[in-house]
Amino acid sequence: RLLDRAPLGLHLARPWHVCIVGPPNAGKSTLINALAGYERAITDPRPGTTRDLVTVETTVAGWWIRLYDTAGLRDTRDPLEAAGTRLAERAAREADVTLLVLDRSVPYDGRLRDRFPDAVLVWNKTDLPAHPANESIESDCAVSAATGAGLDRLLNTIAQRLVPEPLPPGAPVPFTDRQIDLLRKAHQALAVRSEQAAESAASALWAVLE
Repeated sequence: RLLDRAPLGLHLARPWHVCIVGPPNAGKSTLINALAGYERAITDPRPGTTRDLVTVETTVAGWWIRLYDTAGLRDTRDPLEAAGTRLAERAAREADVTLLVLDRSVPYDGRLRDRFPDAVLVWNKTDLPAHPANESIESDCAVSAATGAGLDRLLNTIAQRLVPEPLPPGAPVPFTDRQIDLLRKAHQALAVRSEQAAESAASALWAVLE
């Protein structure tokens, strides 16, 4: 149980990473500003405004979160935009949670869903009329980054993805890499079931408590 709680313990002192991806003009930068509560990312109706990673830190359900705004994903011959796309895909692979943000007012691009199958699918721009082709497609959340509608549900969804089972009050949890390494050594030693292994496990457990 202690090792199962290790990711939560580590994130008491380091942020979870939440990456926002999607096509150009889906409202990713507007959404990250809305989640942060202030204007951090530049917003512009022209596609390709964001080409590098833009980060902002906030809290979600009491957890420290680092949000990543990324370049719009589309086929391009522009080397700078292509480099931004590669950065976006790498950030999504390394993130704890990825939000795939799509503009509900334009036709849905199923290819992006195939590229990010585990992402939280977020319909944005619910303040605009939905494109007829999108009306039958379910999302995890529907928001308007411009008006703030639906943001509370999105924040709850992010929290549930990060921490499906919140820690009980007072539950012990390892929160350093050293403690986790020692617990793993103790677990491995106990699995051997020998006198020497038992002594090794006891030493590791005592070290955790120091």
